[in-house]
Formats: sequence, C-alpha cells, structure tokens
Amino acid sequence: MKTYLICLLLAIGIVCPLSTGCATTKPTPQGAAYLALYDTAQLVDSAMRTYGVACASGKVSGPEQEKIDSAHARYRIAFREAVKVARYNWNSASPASLIALSSDIIQAIGAIKK
Repeated sequence: MKTYLICLLLAIGIVCPLSTGCATTKPTPQGAAYLALYDTAQLVDSAMRTYGVACASGKVSGPEQEKIDSAHARYRIAFREAVKVARYNWNSASPASLIALSSDIIQAIGAIKK
C-alpha cells in the first residue's frame, strides 16, 4: 500500500505540472524561459525516479531504456555546462537547449506503457 501511494504521488507530481490541457506539452523557449536551472533539475530528477521504478518493475523495454539513458547522458552534459556558464547560480534561467533536452526525457518517460 505504501509503495502504491508513493507511486501515485510521484505520478501526480509529474503529470500535474506538465499537464497543459490541449496545448503542446513541449515548452517553447519563450514560454519556459522562466524555468531556473534548479527547476529544470527537479523536473528531470522526478521523471528519472519514475523511470527507475518502471525499470525495476520490468515495464521498460531495451530500446526504450537505451533511448532514455542516451537522452539523460546528453542532458547531464548540457546541464553541467549550463551551471558553469551561470557561475553555479542555480536560480539562473535554463537555456532553451537544456529545456529541450529535459522535455525529450520527460516525454520519453511519459510514453512508457504502464
């Protein structure tokens, strides 16, 4: 029961902030320019925790796992560079390229069949 509750809270925590009704779920640089590096990191970390649970329960296929792992590796490199450019100020706005990479990860995780 406790595991079910945790999974439910994680799912709600990821789906609710990303749900935009009929609008596109991939943020545009203009619409998501307010996301700080910290916010971007929290969104991706939350999605990756959900992904970890899905992997552990056998819900992720080999090709899906490769795609997400590859996207996350590219994101980590871009995130480290963005933090360096921002002089380690995690309240700085996330660059559009980082937002695009994080969106790719979140969408790929959201596409995993439940």
